[in-house]
Amino acid sequence: METATRPEHLSSDDVCDIAGITYRQLDYWSRSGLVETIGPACPGSGGVRRYLRREVRVVAAIAALRDLGAHGETLRHVAPMLRAMAVDEWAGLWTIPASGDIEPIYRGAPIDAAYVLDLGRIGLRATV
Repeated sequence: METATRPEHLSSDDVCDIAGITYRQLDYWSRSGLVETIGPACPGSGGVRRYLRREVRVVAAIAALRDLGAHGETLRHVAPMLRAMAVDEWAGLWTIPASGDIEPIYRGAPIDAAYVLDLGRIGLRATV
C-alpha cells in the first residue's frame, strides 16, 4: 500500500492559496527578504520561487499581523522569531508589544500589547 507524502517545497501559488494572500503580496515579501525562499531568486519575470512548508505558517502569521495593523519594522522583527518557534509552540495566544518581541499570553495575565495573535487560528486554508 502506497502512502501519499506531501511535498516539502511549495510553489508561490500553493503558498498564496494556503495562507490566503495575493501573489503580489507574497512576491513583495519574498523580494524584500521578509519571507524566506529556496532556490535561485530570479530578478526578471518567469523565475520560480519555492517555499519550505514551514514557511507557510510564517506567511499566514505575517498576513494576520498586517491585517491587525502591524507595519514593516514590527513584521521584520517578528518574522525570524516565528520561524524559530517549534510547531508545538504555535498554539495559544501570543502578544506582540510595540517593541515587537513576541511573548506567550499566560492564563490570567494582563495583556498590555499592541497586537494579540492566536497562532493556533491564523486562518490557514489547508493543513500545513
